[in-house]
Amino acid sequence: MKKLKLLTLLMLSGYIVLAQTKEQYSYDAAGNRTGRITCTNCRQVHNTKPKTDSKDTTLQAADIKIALEHGLSLFPNPTQDKITLTINNLTPDETTSVFVTDETGEILYTAKNLTAQNEINMSNFNVGTYFVKVIVGNDVAVYKVLRIQ
Repeated sequence: MKKLKLLTLLMLSGYIVLAQTKEQYSYDAAGNRTGRITCTNCRQVHNTKPKTDSKDTTLQAADIKIALEHGLSLFPNPTQDKITLTINNLTPDETTSVFVTDETGEILYTAKNLTAQNEINMSNFNVGTYFVKVIVGNDVAVYKVLRIQ
């Protein structure tokens, strides 16, 4: 009986070791995790080329500069139903547009020819993270907005 228990224990521990996976994470320059590589078959971490088209989702210095230059503000964040986008330094000849996308990149809302104060209704969006891309002339600023209950 002891041999059977020992054999079962050895087989079980061998299965646990084989069931473990190796994971490797890739990060962008800002320290945000951009990917995960998992190998369950050979328990090794494989080297793959990092994505060069991955975009950092944090507010960059260029976005802050553009926001200050054009007087952009977006509030409230997080929001339950709507957000307000203001453009204080808007000139009449500048083309403006806004796009709201979800985390997969699907465009959920668009508007062109914005005014100084714009309201975006997000009440029909699911709870989650959204990206608001504001284009003023040739400048682009991206905001990360949380939709909460």
